[in-house]
Amino acid sequence: MQNGPISRQMRVVFGKPRVLDISQSLERNGAPFLVVHVGVRSTFLKNAYEPWLLDALIFAALAALAAMLSAGLLANVALRPLEAISARLESLTLTGGAIPERLLDSGVRNDAVVRVTRTLDRLGEQMRTQEAGYTALQANLNQMLDTLRDGVLLFTADRRAVMVSDAVAYFLGAPLNEDHEKLVGMRLEEIFAPDSVLGEAVLEAFAEGGQVSAQAVTLEDGRQVQFSLDRIDDRLSGVGSVATLLTLRDMESVAQLGQELEVARRLAAIGRLTAGVGHEVKNPINAMVLHLELLRGKLAPGGAEAFGGAQRHVEILAGEMQRLDRVVQTLADFSRPMELHLREHDLRQVVAVVMELTSAEMQESRVRVVVDAPKDPLMVRVDAQLMQQALLNLLLNGMQAMPEGGAMVVRMRRDHQLAVVEVIDEGEGIPPELLPRIFELYFTTKPKGSGIGLAMTYRILQLHGGAMEVRSNADPGSVERGTTFTFRLPAAAGVGGESRKAAGAFQKELGERV
Repeated sequence: MQNGPISRQMRVVFGKPRVLDISQSLERNGAPFLVVHVGVRSTFLKNAYEPWLLDALIFAALAALAAMLSAGLLANVALRPLEAISARLESLTLTGGAIPERLLDSGVRNDAVVRVTRTLDRLGEQMRTQEAGYTALQANLNQMLDTLRDGVLLFTADRRAVMVSDAVAYFLGAPLNEDHEKLVGMRLEEIFAPDSVLGEAVLEAFAEGGQVSAQAVTLEDGRQVQFSLDRIDDRLSGVGSVATLLTLRDMESVAQLGQELEVARRLAAIGRLTAGVGHEVKNPINAMVLHLELLRGKLAPGGAEAFGGAQRHVEILAGEMQRLDRVVQTLADFSRPMELHLREHDLRQVVAVVMELTSAEMQESRVRVVVDAPKDPLMVRVDAQLMQQALLNLLLNGMQAMPEGGAMVVRMRRDHQLAVVEVIDEGEGIPPELLPRIFELYFTTKPKGSGIGLAMTYRILQLHGGAMEVRSNADPGSVERGTTFTFRLPAAAGVGGESRKAAGAFQKELGERV
């Protein structure tokens, strides 16, 4: 019984009275000669253990009661700071500094732990919401900085860059694919070389510690650059300047942007004018053509001499009216609003389609076209047909500028958030005095040109949110003679499976053509 479980011991001692017996044999000279039996009645054991167990139970009850009282007292003392913390958290999460009673039930109102837990949950939700808002704000800020032509840098008080836009690489003379994020965290002296013109001017302005507004600097390559310094002060704490905003502006880009705005304004005015003129002129032309056909029918087929050659004059009038009708129709097409069907396309495939359309005409004109395309997909969100029309206009212009034949290069690349296409020819070039007018409607220097192609190309790029520029050299004695048309389009945001699919299609199409 002593080695048995407690349940058996309790049943034996406190159960029905019984005698517990144990026997022990005694030996003499190696042989048993006597067996001793010892018997104990269970009642004796009960009487021996019962007072001790009763005292133990009373002590355990008193100890448990004392522990509960002590725990309550300690919990009350320990929860007093928690109440203050709960009130402070509630003032942070709720407007007015107090939690509304309607949000708490009777149990929660008196339970500080539950209140703190719920308050922490609300505070965490608010922090996650604010974090999402700050993330979206940062993404919008980065996108805005990436599309700026001006270089923007933000420096802390210890002259360390914390924000750098994409355009800064252009002012530093870095490659176009230079990662501007590498400049973040660098010191001012590491970004701007002291031995450069721009670096010397910027470092001197920082050393003086004042504000700088549109200070002009001529770089080594002849570019005119303006830079400005704006000090950001912490007026609340009174510690003075805490950051400095440096802005770099290319004056050539400013002039080019002004020229683009002027061209856009002229095209818009021409569009409004042609929309009305085309409608007003179309009806009289139709009436004139109708009456001319009636007059032609009344003239006798064999009576041309009798009418003094009137039939020949009628034919001339009919031909001129048809030509005038085509001009008016062109005006109507140009002024009519275009409906864009935007899809994500690989710009390399768009160029490949145009190259296939113009290949026969290029060979006939003895023009060799070289396409320089990147290996990775160049995804853009465009209307493929309109973009093909814009590229077709540029290629045909380049071909017509080389009457004796030559080489033409179509180069594509990615410039940060932009997709860039360059069409370079070896033609006669455009005189500097004519460059500002080449995008005007009906302006042309070709004998048989219509003056609509470049204006239409410019309009298509505007509709896609792109920009276009032209560089030309018409000096006969220059080695680099010809014209370079460059247009930039916003690159598409998605580059996942769509890009891989486009890359595979482009490689397959390129392999078939080779």
